[in-house]
Amino acid sequence: RFHYTIMYKPGRTNVADPLSRYPLGDAPCAYAIDVHTSPRMHTQLMDAYVTDDRLRSPRFLKRVHKDGEYWFKAGTSRLFIPEDAQLKSDILVAHHDQLLSGHMGIDKTIAAISSKFWWPGLSKDVYDHVTTCTKCQAVNARSRKREGQLCPLPIPEHPWQQIFMDFITGMPPTPDGHDATFVIIDHLTKMVLVYFVNMSIDAPTVAELLFKEMVCRFGQPEHIICDRDPRFTNRFFK
Repeated sequence: RFHYTIMYKPGRTNVADPLSRYPLGDAPCAYAIDVHTSPRMHTQLMDAYVTDDRLRSPRFLKRVHKDGEYWFKAGTSRLFIPEDAQLKSDILVAHHDQLLSGHMGIDKTIAAISSKFWWPGLSKDVYDHVTTCTKCQAVNARSRKREGQLCPLPIPEHPWQQIFMDFITGMPPTPDGHDATFVIIDHLTKMVLVYFVNMSIDAPTVAELLFKEMVCRFGQPEHIICDRDPRFTNRFFK
């Protein structure tokens, strides 16, 4: 019925055609939801305007303006979406999850929604929605290296050969004024030594406590595992 000839052009000499660079603002997903033609969403939007306390704040009213029965972002034609979780969810689903939306990434989803709608925290809501999308998580290729294999610590041959030590902070002060605990755990037997200390404790005091309460009782450990607390990485402690 139609007579045409297909001619090949190298990629470096072929200017991209409109179909390969479809304008995002005119994409079908950008108009997948319209409060003007959806009675349910219109009613939901009007109800949310009434219950949104921000529309009664003079400071917030500087960021929006009213045109007829709708509120818009100041200086734009972007419809303001009030604080309604279901309404925001419907917009996010329409611009990301639906078939015409194509499960775009964060930036493209933000651009699609921002062409028509606005609310404070829009970018964060889009980020949370896209990063928790089950289909995107299952289909999208990994953009980072795979995690390495777990390398458990070797089991010690005898008690107190390897110990863990750390501070537990943020505790209510005791009658003696202690507000933290110094914990030592034997890796093999899981025996725990707990000592009440102050957060102001310094490296020499920690070393003295470790020597008197652990080394003198159980011997010198071969390995000590701890975090990078300044009192443990201190030159004196080393």
